[in-house]
Amino acid sequence: MATEKTELSTCGFSILPEDCVSYLLSFTSPCEVCRLSLVSKFFLAAAQTDLLWESFLPPDVAEILSRAANPVAYSSKKELYFHLCQPLLVDDGKRVGRFMSSAQCITTLNSEFDWASNAAVDLLFNVQSFQLEKSTGRKTYMISPEIMRIVWVETPQYWRWISLPQSRFIKQAELLAVCWLEINCSIDSRLLSQKTMYTAYMIYKLNPDSYGLDSNSQKASIKFGVHSQVNRVTLEPDDEDDEEDDEEEEKQVQLREDGWLKMELGQIYNDQGNEGEIQINFLDVEELHWKKGLVFAGIEIRPTKRKVDAEFLPKARISSLISSLVAALSKVPSVYIPDIVPGICSHQFLNLRLVTFTGSLRQQDIIG
Repeated sequence: MATEKTELSTCGFSILPEDCVSYLLSFTSPCEVCRLSLVSKFFLAAAQTDLLWESFLPPDVAEILSRAANPVAYSSKKELYFHLCQPLLVDDGKRVGRFMSSAQCITTLNSEFDWASNAAVDLLFNVQSFQLEKSTGRKTYMISPEIMRIVWVETPQYWRWISLPQSRFIKQAELLAVCWLEINCSIDSRLLSQKTMYTAYMIYKLNPDSYGLDSNSQKASIKFGVHSQVNRVTLEPDDEDDEEDDEEEEKQVQLREDGWLKMELGQIYNDQGNEGEIQINFLDVEELHWKKGLVFAGIEIRPTKRKVDAEFLPKARISSLISSLVAALSKVPSVYIPDIVPGICSHQFLNLRLVTFTGSLRQQDIIG
């Protein structure tokens, strides 16, 4: 029996200029652009342009690159985008006081300075890691423990600084012995993507001889503007195999691909990025027993991933692609619309067959 070939009909798209198609694709997402590129040579050509990939880069990309520890080389905006999807160390330990000129900064770095008594100076060593979430282009930041407030961290009998492989930063804080365990950090909401739900994670390991870290009295809090959230957490991974509901499962300690553990601390919604700093805290201070063996690598704040029922995922993807493209068509400037195609945005203009790159599902939609 002959197998029916499934082809992608681009209909009116084929007569549009390439930059117009790139403009349309900019209303979708990097993930959707890659899917469309796999099923249509027509979309593939438009998906290579700087016009398109520049729209997926954050507005402050130049400022981010200027803060990079090492120069970022790229030949196209698409290459830059995927380069930024890998962790990039920023600030490089050179962020200093708000009220200091460049000359004052250099002088200060080369002389003794009483940092504790100078209220005009921010943290000297402000190390962060930046990257883009590959599927959406939204920003992710990880904050080094070196710039956090960790109670007793400068007391050698309680904490020490170590350096482990496969860590984002050069230094990690190892807990030797404390009764009062408290970690505080913050991040400016202007650094994050707007209109985005974020989740904060604590990144750490537990030494084989660790103890006292399985208390149910541990708390995580996150405060942003007038919004605050407090959660009960525990650093000790749950070894039980009992099935739990999805919401509880998301809050479990999870093992990352790089071998570090991550524990969810809380979630916030960053609307316009104008509500100041996001305060993130972890405390184990209710039960004042001795604690040992925590290796703390930092706190990561990344866009929240929402689960989608796998049964409806392919259909949802197709519907999303169609809706995005049609919405984009309504915003195309009239200069892009060829005179030879009257009513290009009129009823039943688009007859689009989308084939998922898994090759098994097809959906045809008439867009009115």
